[in-house]
Amino acid sequence: MAKNGGRNFLERLIGRFANWLSGTAGFLIVNGIMAVGLIFTWLDVLHDDVYTLGLSIAAITITNAVLVAQRRDTEAVHAKLDELIRSSEARDAVIGIEKD
Repeated sequence: MAKNGGRNFLERLIGRFANWLSGTAGFLIVNGIMAVGLIFTWLDVLHDDVYTLGLSIAAITITNAVLVAQRRDTEAVHAKLDELIRSSEARDAVIGIEKD
């Protein structure tokens, strides 16, 4: 049971981070940090390798946030469709059609 609780905690934490990152504040902060890094690189304060590492980490983080948000949206759409199928007593032939 501890493993499941830990997983739920991690999912909530990742979900909250994705929500924050996809919001206005997260967008502005991440872009501000990247702009500061770019300025430091132009001024030769940071080595190119350090800046490249930072950009790579930022790209992975942003991509991850988009994927988490997309997964959450897809799950919501599936839940709504499942409810519509149940409430309208749709034909059973169309259930599971995406697997064919």
